[in-house]
Amino acid sequence: MELSQLRYFIAVAKLGNMSKAAETLFVSQPNLSTSISRLEEEVGVPLFERRRGKIALNQNGELLLKSVEQAVSLLDAGVQAVRNQHSGRPEPLSIVCMTDDTTLLEHFLLEHPEVNLIHQRADLPNVTSLLDRCEVDLAMTVLPPPSEEVVYERIYACNFGMLMRREHPLAALPAVAHRELAGVHLAIDGSRVNKETFCAAENSKFGLTPIIDGNVTIVIVAIVLMGAFGPSDGFFAKALHFVFFAFGPSTAGTIYAFGYTLLTGVLLNFVFGIFATRTMIRGAAAIKALRDPRLYGADAPGKIPAEKKQVNFVGLRKRFLTFSACLMAAIVLCAVVLGVHLDTEFTGGAMITLSYENSFEMSAVQKTASEALGSNGLTLQTGENVATGEQTLKISMPGTETVTTDEVQTLLDSLNESYPDNSFAQLSLSNVSAAMGTKFLQKSLVAVVFALVLILAYIAYRFKNIGGLTGGMMAVLALLNDLMVVFGTFVLLRAPLDGNFIAAMLTILGYSINDTVVVYDRIRENRGLLGKKASFEELVNHSVNQSARRTIITTVTTVMALGVMCIVSKLYGLDSIFTFAFPLMMGMLSGVYTSLCVSTSAWVAWSERKGAKKN
Repeated sequence: MELSQLRYFIAVAKLGNMSKAAETLFVSQPNLSTSISRLEEEVGVPLFERRRGKIALNQNGELLLKSVEQAVSLLDAGVQAVRNQHSGRPEPLSIVCMTDDTTLLEHFLLEHPEVNLIHQRADLPNVTSLLDRCEVDLAMTVLPPPSEEVVYERIYACNFGMLMRREHPLAALPAVAHRELAGVHLAIDGSRVNKETFCAAENSKFGLTPIIDGNVTIVIVAIVLMGAFGPSDGFFAKALHFVFFAFGPSTAGTIYAFGYTLLTGVLLNFVFGIFATRTMIRGAAAIKALRDPRLYGADAPGKIPAEKKQVNFVGLRKRFLTFSACLMAAIVLCAVVLGVHLDTEFTGGAMITLSYENSFEMSAVQKTASEALGSNGLTLQTGENVATGEQTLKISMPGTETVTTDEVQTLLDSLNESYPDNSFAQLSLSNVSAAMGTKFLQKSLVAVVFALVLILAYIAYRFKNIGGLTGGMMAVLALLNDLMVVFGTFVLLRAPLDGNFIAAMLTILGYSINDTVVVYDRIRENRGLLGKKASFEELVNHSVNQSARRTIITTVTTVMALGVMCIVSKLYGLDSIFTFAFPLMMGMLSGVYTSLCVSTSAWVAWSERKGAKKN
């Protein structure tokens, strides 16, 4: 019976969890479990009861704990008394190691018996933290330090050894490179050190995969927008012809333009975010004044970082799911009570676009236009022509009858006679039949569903190792919550559902799923690092806490930009921009909530229900 076993026994008994005890003791969880098992073998009886990741003392363990605590306390007191008697000796040398291999330390002590060495074990983040706080003198790591402020020297090189059957294709190679391991299922030593080392040897691919996966979902949405609402001879329209062939050519060029802008922006953001940002950071590192770790969010040297308390997101899953269900029910109720207004793009009718100068009173202009066209169901919406900078007024007149150029001229004469300072002029006239409007509505719904299917398929494929199909279904469920929020915003604004509505819906599909993908990617990483020692609930909760800050910051920056658009559009009377930016902003806020709270909560709840059925 070793002293370390007794200390391990006390820690596990107090914490009630193998993983937490391993982290506290700075040992790997497999080594800790082995040590506890050996102690039980030496005692001759079980000391713990193990239930679904939890471990608790039984009657034998409680009886032994009292004696062990007394013995260890007495031994520590004796050691301290001896140290106090020889307090004139030099200060001990403290060293922390990432590995259990202490062969070098043993040789060092044999050659220098006068050195009083204090040794402890920790992972790389804790090693760096201990050095920063000056709690240890030296450190031995198997990974390079993350900070340039830490001076390090390579002691020896270590190569990975691979075990395989003789008939395996890689067995004939004299050496195996990392690129040759692509697609190969590996069993890595349970040591956390070895897993972290292997991940580092793969050139930190984990940092790049969430960026790629997140951008792919937005690209999918952009392609669907361009394929559904672009010119029939366009590349994406031809590629997606098998989906939208029944609806004929598109009449929504603005949606196509938005999709094109979205695709270009995502690709440029990816290129500059990966390469340009990296170059700028390297350039900044060359300037001494910019090397301070505090400029990049690190704690000041010597400062003990405050322990970050994790939020139990998964533990609140019933509340999150209940709130989402109530929210969607409330939106449906508002739609029934207030009604849903469809633009002429969906119902058919005439759309007249005019340019104007200066400002005017909307109600007065609407009355004049209604009298000139002989219709009381007109809908007016102001905007701006991005290409020319002209202020625009879109007049929508639902119905089955077309508007002629003579009627438009009568309208212009009436407006300019009543409001000579505004200089109204015709920009365009579009007559949409009821059948064409119905087809456009159907096409829009198909585009949304098709984008959802593609996103589901992509998530199922990319995260197949952690149950990607189930995760994808839960992500789609969360997306429906976001789409309902966008729909509800249009209803509360009493704004007609038009091309802006479709563009906002599809944009939310891409951006909201982006946040969810980041969380899922972290779950995949942690599953590879932790293996089966953490329950699915613990794994998900840990991953959500790791991703929350990044997700919130990203959303806040986007919402701030959309907020500025809303304010500017209201100040200048640009209704068409406001009815796009504000619902999109509300969808973004809903997206960060559903990504962190709804999709993961639903996934855990589904997994629990599935596990209960098996049992």
